[in-house]
Amino acid sequence: MNFRYLVCITLSMSLMGCGAYSELKPKPPIASAEGDYIELTKARSDEKIEQFQLKAKKQYFVVFPGPTVSNSYLVLRNDQQALMSTYLTATKPKKKGAGTRMRDMSEDTAGASAFAVSGATTYYWVAETVSQDLTLTLDYRYVPIWRYTFETKRDEFNDRLRQNQIGRDNYLALGGDFHFDTGYDYNSEIGQIDAANVNLQSLDSEFRDLASVFPPAILNSDDRAYQDYTQLRRQLDDELAFQSNYREVLTTFQKESSSRGNMQAFLNLAPDFLDFLGRADQLPEGVVREGQTVFGNRLGGTVGFLEQQIAAREDINPIQFSFNLDSVSGLYRASGQNPPSRFLGLAGFIGNFNREAGRVTPALERLAQAETYGNAQHTWPSNTHYSEALGILSELSSLVPNTDSISFDGYDHFRCVSRLNEELSRIGSQRTRLNRDYNEAQGVVRQVNVFRPRREYRSVVQLLTSHRRLGFLMQQYSSVDQLSLEQQQTAIEVALQEQAWQNAETQLRGLYDDNVFLRPNSIAGTKRATVERLEGRLSTAVELGSKQRVDAFVDENKLSIDGVEDLYVDPVFMPVHKLTFTSGDAASLARRNEDVQGYLDSLKTDVFPAAAIPEIYRSFVRDLSNRGVEKARAIIVHGAHYKGNDRRLKNLVAECDPYTPKWITKPTEYRKIYVLPTSTNQNGENQYLLRLNVRIPTEAKFPVFDVNLRLPESVASEATTQQWYDYITLNKEELKPQGRFTITAPTASNNYEAQLTPVQMKANENNILELQFSHPSFQVFEVSTMSQRPIMRKD
Repeated sequence: MNFRYLVCITLSMSLMGCGAYSELKPKPPIASAEGDYIELTKARSDEKIEQFQLKAKKQYFVVFPGPTVSNSYLVLRNDQQALMSTYLTATKPKKKGAGTRMRDMSEDTAGASAFAVSGATTYYWVAETVSQDLTLTLDYRYVPIWRYTFETKRDEFNDRLRQNQIGRDNYLALGGDFHFDTGYDYNSEIGQIDAANVNLQSLDSEFRDLASVFPPAILNSDDRAYQDYTQLRRQLDDELAFQSNYREVLTTFQKESSSRGNMQAFLNLAPDFLDFLGRADQLPEGVVREGQTVFGNRLGGTVGFLEQQIAAREDINPIQFSFNLDSVSGLYRASGQNPPSRFLGLAGFIGNFNREAGRVTPALERLAQAETYGNAQHTWPSNTHYSEALGILSELSSLVPNTDSISFDGYDHFRCVSRLNEELSRIGSQRTRLNRDYNEAQGVVRQVNVFRPRREYRSVVQLLTSHRRLGFLMQQYSSVDQLSLEQQQTAIEVALQEQAWQNAETQLRGLYDDNVFLRPNSIAGTKRATVERLEGRLSTAVELGSKQRVDAFVDENKLSIDGVEDLYVDPVFMPVHKLTFTSGDAASLARRNEDVQGYLDSLKTDVFPAAAIPEIYRSFVRDLSNRGVEKARAIIVHGAHYKGNDRRLKNLVAECDPYTPKWITKPTEYRKIYVLPTSTNQNGENQYLLRLNVRIPTEAKFPVFDVNLRLPESVASEATTQQWYDYITLNKEELKPQGRFTITAPTASNNYEAQLTPVQMKANENNILELQFSHPSFQVFEVSTMSQRPIMRKD
């Protein structure tokens, strides 16, 4: 039992150690305060130092506390680094993975690694792999970042400063033993300074970064590293200041050199030279003296140059140079000279001229602004329109008082002065003219704005015409002609809509004769086209109005059966208005009236009867007993006036006309015929007429037919006792019962059907059979007739 227990313990310890990190616990414990390198040991005493022994393929870690001060590095020095793989992390190492590895800030410093650490964090130095059994020789040190950086780069900083220093001999000797001669290579010298300065600026940036992490306690202390840093900082600042000043000196004198032979270029640089001499307290005395001499010598040509520039000016704008005269004046004084009287006189002239010229620009702006009030875009101006313009002209008078010219003593010979006086004179003339015209226009506008709401455009035109010299008003009211034309056009159109024909024609004639326009020639074409269009509309409207009146008449009277003949002489078939105006000739006017009358005649002889006949006929056949005779006779009257080609309508008329033979063209088929009286005795006996045209196709030369007539009972009821008809004729020859020819009496037994047999007919010709009977009534009878097929007989 004890044996098994020992085996289990041994196996368990073996498994626990496999793949796990072993912690190395130094003695003495790690000290996190700033100091020199301390060797990491397993035990240390006065008699013996014991180091850690690391086994190959094992993993180890050491816990390092955070530093006692901020902005510190943990620096590790390991002589055995080549035999192992190590890193520093803020995460305790685990079996299944490593933590985030911290960046080494040592910049490949031989034998050492530096890591930025914080006092609030614990760190772990991890030996991830060990290639062989070895004795760990690891030194550590906590050190502020600035100290570590400066100590490791002190020599480099000194070398970089020394290598980028510029010689000062010329700078210090300028104005004494040294001068910038013609051809001096400024660019080369400035290029050397710029190249050195770039390097020194980089060094300065690094120094500033170091200073940003200085602990407060180190400032102004006796710390050796800090003292070395301070001294190096002073040397760097001095060199940077010198290079800046020297470069400015070179640049300034280079500008002067490049402007030689070009006075304007020199004077453009006056502010730079003045600023340069103003820094006398920052530059060596010789440098300042050299500048005063060089710049002062160049100022001698200033006055001549200025006079030449002014003499060449043609415009009247304020005199402006690319340089500042005050700077030039200041440069005189900074160079130790008083400005010459000619310079001061020119400066005074320029100031006075600019003051007067400065009035011109706003005056021109006011003038231009006032002139815009007369622009054509200001149509139908308000009552205050020209009052506003006169207010602007008043401002113009304040800006440029009335004067013929301005004198500049000693400088009136300059062209810009004479041009200024010319412009002032022109402005004054324009102002006077606009004041006069706008005062007159203001009165006209106010009168126009009285007429306009009342649409009295002709009055507006007459008013404007009396002020035609104000051309700008003619432009602003250019639409008045169109408005007047449209007003008259609208009045004519309203009259046409109201069918006030005479009024419309009178107004149309007035428009044609109207010449009261602002621009008669310009509106003439539009007016002519308008008159022609309205003239056509009047003609069309008269025709349409006449038609509408006829249509209403037809609709009202198409079922009338009394006084039908009188309907055809009704004035409705005359035009609603006879045209008396034309913009063309008399012949065209006559044709137009004839066309309207011709159209109305066509309505009378075609449309009216064509509408009435079918309507009356339907009423007629629907109820023959309801004034059937009157309806039939009305149809006959309409038929007499009908001049159309509708065969159907003509057949309806024929059906109602007793004098029109009814065609019999098919054998053995009964045909219903309406028999109407030919006399008019509303309460007594009347004669009735039946006319047939028997024309049945036959091959016989002398065809014979039987003609059957089925009569109304009231007509044939007494046929057995007395003759029921007045006469019967065939082609105007009377037919009487004699010989073979018989007329069978209609009786109840034969359904009141009379037969005429045999009736000799003409082959393929009209055979007019006429039968008249009398009856004590005034009505329409229905008779059915049929002809037997012709009997063929041989000759």
